[in-house]
Amino acid sequence: MTREYRPIDPRRIKTYSVKKRHHKASLGGFARLTEPGSSVAGFCSSLPDYLGAKAFRGVVSSIVAAVRNDRPVVFAFGAHVIKVGCGPIVIDLIRRGIVKALACNGACAIHDVEVAMLGETSEEVADTIRDGSFGMVAETLEFFDAAAARCKNDAAGLGETIGSLIIERMAPNRELSVFAAAKEARIPICVHVALGTDTVHVSP
Repeated sequence: MTREYRPIDPRRIKTYSVKKRHHKASLGGFARLTEPGSSVAGFCSSLPDYLGAKAFRGVVSSIVAAVRNDRPVVFAFGAHVIKVGCGPIVIDLIRRGIVKALACNGACAIHDVEVAMLGETSEEVADTIRDGSFGMVAETLEFFDAAAARCKNDAAGLGETIGSLIIERMAPNRELSVFAAAKEARIPICVHVALGTDTVHVSP
């Protein structure tokens, strides 16, 4: 039987000293535990200086630099920010005058409206896709119908209109609405609705 390959010969492997190797991780960049009661800044500085933690600190530094140099911070985000409960953090950044404008998708608007009006959001997509009920909640679609109708007759865009309606309808949880906070702060919030995926446009 003829082999179609030649086994490697480990005797020909060449090694070199670890002292000559470049290392991407070292003790100086490892996480450092903080004491109980330490600040958020202390927590951030305690994170390891690699990958996601390093990128996060870079974003924080960029935001701080922008604010200190009187430059606008524009926050672009997806629906998960709202649906997993991070809206209050965005609202705090708006109210502190740090975030000056926002951009998001239609799903983000849906979750924000449902949080404000119902106090809960996010359906089981895998199940509702199968039976055709995905995105077909009457109350949510009625809200977006009203918003779209107003946009036709108003100079305001969808984001500002959603914020206005949440405030006008005295939504029970309006203090947790990013859109309402943007409206109250008079900063733009632009909704980029994706045709075929966002369900703000499927109402009969």
